Amino acid sequence: MKRIAATALIVMVSFTLGAYANDALLEQVLLLRLTEEADIGDYGMIEVLQGYGEYRAMMDNLEGKRADTCAALKAAIEADESSSKIMSLTRELMNIDMDILRARQSSVSEAGDVLGAKAMAQLYLIVSDMAAAKDALIAELTGQPAAGACPLTGQPCPMAAQPCAGAVPALSPEEAIMERVMVFLNKLAQKDLDGAMAAVADDFEHYDFRTKAQLRAFLDDAIATGYLDDIEILTEDAEVKIDGDKAVLYPIDITGIFGTVTLELVGEMRDGQYMLVSMDAFGI
Repeated sequence: MKRIAATALIVMVSFTLGAYANDALLEQVLLLRLTEEADIGDYGMIEVLQGYGEYRAMMDNLEGKRADTCAALKAAIEADESSSKIMSLTRELMNIDMDILRARQSSVSEAGDVLGAKAMAQLYLIVSDMAAAKDALIAELTGQPAAGACPLTGQPCPMAAQPCAGAVPALSPEEAIMERVMVFLNKLAQKDLDGAMAAVADDFEHYDFRTKAQLRAFLDDAIATGYLDDIEILTEDAEVKIDGDKAVLYPIDITGIFGTVTLELVGEMRDGQYMLVSMDAFGI
């Protein structure tokens, strides 16, 4: 079924390329190829495509908001509006960008439950620069010459004279610490303690848990007793403060059967990536 569906979509895309390329069809072809390589079965493919539909609707909404806010900010700058208005629009745009990052990471994490580690990694690389992945697919389907394989998709780059557009753009420090924190929190919500602890530094310190091992023991007990059942992670108000190699993320609200707990998480750069080195909790 997967091969038939992928072939049908490729044919549909090929017919549309003469005039324009349908973004949704291109993205679905990329997804179907990924599910076929992951060999997740027909039900898994259906689940991934359903998840894609939700992701696409969410991203369309966020990208529309971003375009409107970006246009408003540019207009405010050109009109020499007040500093407060420009700052307000700038913060609004930054918040939307953070929402887009969270939506992308959350969707990939959910798909990872079906796809497995390797396909999940490939999916994240694709959605990190979907435009480049679609350009590479168009180049392949239209038979355009390519300079070489794109490191993002493994497909030919669309233009030989240009560097491969598939390289994943470097994250800002704020995005990098948010990404690491969301790995930790999403894995906790999924009760994947090994995955969560992978984001915690070996020299983690806390006035109660003291060490990484004690933090793991505490979280293990929380999972075993149902303390983390159906938790909800709220990051809408979270702000990042960078101080050298350290970053503080606050507030992050966690709601569950225990009520609401507000977290302050501290990350520190280790070997090129942020690791959680400390945390504090309020409202317990």
